[in-house]
Amino acid sequence: MARLILKSPYIKSTGGAAGYLRYIATRERVEILPDDRPPTRKQEQLIAKLVKDFPDTKTLYEYESYQAKPTKAAASAFITLALESNWDALHQSEQYMKYIATRPRAERLGSHGLFGDSDGVSL
Repeated sequence: MARLILKSPYIKSTGGAAGYLRYIATRERVEILPDDRPPTRKQEQLIAKLVKDFPDTKTLYEYESYQAKPTKAAASAFITLALESNWDALHQSEQYMKYIATRPRAERLGSHGLFGDSDGVSL
């Protein structure tokens, strides 16, 4: 299940957002786009590296889901959770940082998707 962060000054954090998000997701004319395309070569390579570097990621539900039906969406979900779960060991790794900066759907403000307090962030 994808996680969504909603920031709105009009919705209180006491549970009002859950009903609003459910309405947005299930309202009439909402278009659900299934992504059953096979994973990209880069995703497959990164998954192999993650599983090699962090064997405990094989126990994640997202990995089982990816193994059962390897799709771009399942690969992306596994990669995201594996990176988040092992961030303390990864935050100094140049290869993982490069993937995060140039991954598909990264919002780029130049050649990559990293940003910081200074104008130019060097990979």
